[in-house]
Amino acid sequence: MTGDDIRTREGGRGLGSLRVSNKTDSDATLRLVDTASGEVRAMVYLRLQDDVSITGIAPCTCVLRFTQGSQWDAASTRFLSDASYSEFEDRLEFRETRTSTGTD
Repeated sequence: MTGDDIRTREGGRGLGSLRVSNKTDSDATLRLVDTASGEVRAMVYLRLQDDVSITGIAPCTCVLRFTQGSQWDAASTRFLSDASYSEFEDRLEFRETRTSTGTD
């Protein structure tokens, strides 16, 4: 289940990646949201004490929002119990630079 896309990604695909560790005692969902457009660039499930790599992120400035809880209901894409909501304070910048040999 860790790393499963919960919803279809918006905003296209790119070369960006993000690795997240969940060192808590609760499962979580992660939402990477573009601050300019409000598009959800990725939304994935992350089990407690696990890690996930989100790849294919197009250039953007994003905020990382996460929900922790128990009794995950995949059909409604939400936790049925003990849900709490948080957001990382720092914005995440994903950039791509064209070079003479390709794109970095």
